[in-house]
Amino acid sequence: MITTSLFAFWRPTRGRDMGCVQCSEGLAEFLQPFKRLPELPGLEHDPGGPVVCWFRNDLRLADNPCVERAIALAATGRACTFIHIFDPRFIDRSAYGRVTDPSFRLSIAQRKPVHFGNRKCGAIRARFWIRCVQALAEELEALGSELVVLHGRPEEIFAEYQQHALVICQEEPVSPEQCDVESAVEKSLAAQGSILRREWGSMSLYRREDLPLADKPGSYSGLASALGFQDVWTSADLTADAKQVTRPRPRPKGPWPKAPFGKADFRTTGRWYISREVLREEAATLSALGFSNEELSAALTSSCPEGGEKVAQKQLEEWCRTAGNDTSVARMEASWDLPVAKGSRSQGPDVMEWKNLSEGVGWTQTSKHLALGCISPRQLFWRTRSVQKHPGVVHRLIWREWHRLNAIVWGRRLFWLQGPGRVERPWKQDPDIAQAWKDGRTGVPYIDACMRELKATGWLAYKGRKTAGAFLVHNLGFDWRIGAFWYEEVLMDYDCAMNYGNWTTIARVDRGYAGNDFTDVGHKDLKAKLRAEYANDPEGKYIRQWVPELQNVSKEFLHWPWLEKKAPEGYASSLVGELDPFECDECGIKRASGGTLDSKAGMWYCETCVAKWKCEQDQKKLLGNLRQKGCRFPGYTEQEKSGDCAECKELGVQGFVDRFDAQFYCSKCWQQAGFARSEQPARPCPAA
Repeated sequence: MITTSLFAFWRPTRGRDMGCVQCSEGLAEFLQPFKRLPELPGLEHDPGGPVVCWFRNDLRLADNPCVERAIALAATGRACTFIHIFDPRFIDRSAYGRVTDPSFRLSIAQRKPVHFGNRKCGAIRARFWIRCVQALAEELEALGSELVVLHGRPEEIFAEYQQHALVICQEEPVSPEQCDVESAVEKSLAAQGSILRREWGSMSLYRREDLPLADKPGSYSGLASALGFQDVWTSADLTADAKQVTRPRPRPKGPWPKAPFGKADFRTTGRWYISREVLREEAATLSALGFSNEELSAALTSSCPEGGEKVAQKQLEEWCRTAGNDTSVARMEASWDLPVAKGSRSQGPDVMEWKNLSEGVGWTQTSKHLALGCISPRQLFWRTRSVQKHPGVVHRLIWREWHRLNAIVWGRRLFWLQGPGRVERPWKQDPDIAQAWKDGRTGVPYIDACMRELKATGWLAYKGRKTAGAFLVHNLGFDWRIGAFWYEEVLMDYDCAMNYGNWTTIARVDRGYAGNDFTDVGHKDLKAKLRAEYANDPEGKYIRQWVPELQNVSKEFLHWPWLEKKAPEGYASSLVGELDPFECDECGIKRASGGTLDSKAGMWYCETCVAKWKCEQDQKKLLGNLRQKGCRFPGYTEQEKSGDCAECKELGVQGFVDRFDAQFYCSKCWQQAGFARSEQPARPCPAA
């Protein structure tokens, strides 16, 4: 195939190839079914010229294969330069690399680009990115070396580099867009007799050669099992024959080189070069990257954490010393996600297990450092082995590996409206409503608080990310990519695989799902979340912090102001109508004056239904807040279907769909959970 453009793909039985975009669709049928992991070709030859260590999202010196190789080559007397490039395509308002309409008969050039008016990187995230680059530059400067910082397209920059060079970079196969850049750079270098050497593993927990699998497992649990974890849901114990995670490598001892960049001295011409003087001034650097004065003002007035390798290590050490061994909270906090129940896997929604967003205690908060490579997953894994909450860290790191492997296999399907599962469903697009969601003007206080915190700080706990995402997709019925693109712009810890992987899961387009309308399930889920947040934060501290319009609303109506006779002045009306949080989930009676909250499932039951269950000793009406392990509130159905069990993860089995959590369970798990107990002896009603 003629390599004439920026298209890269993985073949099922060999390494990474390049192809032109005009021909790429002819390969579609061949490309889609494969599950094999990529195998990169080895270094065929070394041109023998100068060495360039190209930092991408691996902004650290320790445990960095690219730095280690560059230093080893520099020790032989070869010129070596360290560079970092701000690629405008990953900052500007660009639909770069993304198309809609996955029709295999149309070339990419003929498809309509996806564009929702977002930047690829907002000013808040860019500011943190700059701080991480500043820290790396200062660290190299202290070692007597230099980091050359540039702004431009890498393939154009390398086209002017001297011939017979060896450029070393971290390979980033999870992002099709980054693969495009690698292919373009490879072509640009080849024209000069230079080569690009990609190093795997700097962003992954496992090195490619250490992965004990040839095909991607079908589930997260399957991946954990293949890696040798006995039960990653509850512990970090490995089987005796498991492949150990490689220990992180220390920073190379040197010598650390300082050499001219190439044929043109970019440090003086100013064409792409960002000087150290400019880099030290965040406002000047943001301006050089193309941000407007308005964007600069918003970013510079918001709080921004310090970045860099030393800061990441210090933060991790502090967490290990304090929260990592805090036994007062029996949960497994980690980087992104919510903890699971102690000693057992989370059953059903378990909304009360969700850590209150108003309490910023216990989280490692390392995701932003991981995203830019200021710390490696291997460093995180090994440093936390001695702390009590190490299982929670491992749990989230394996989730990260799972999303990365999915992204490698799915490629551009990760950005399709239909998703990797090719799910056809009607979607809405309304710019005004979408903007209201982004700005936190939905009329649902908890959602608004989440979105305002995200926009103002670039951070939101996973609980809020998932709830706000589900609201956009399942309550408003909007194109899920509107949310994914927005999170990409504003999240300080944006990671391509994690962001889009989580969004395809939220939107239920990651695999084939039966049925197209999840609105009813979405409303039930939203009511459960609002009830849970009310139980977690009855005073509404989190909402009052981010939604000042509701400061004078009493706590009884703060989480659902539409129930108050007089609407709060200056606050938006609810975009989803007046949801009744006190509608009985059993009989459907509206505005029940009294009742019981099922604190595990987030369900509300009126006094009449609770009294009826007490009298009838009905074993199918177990209250979730008193249920035993393995007993979910029964949402049984008479219709048997086939699917993938959400409990044991067995694929393609017969079973039932729980009408409350919308999950599919095989017949065996359904029986064990208490859904079919007609043959079992009656037990005393837990509500009695």
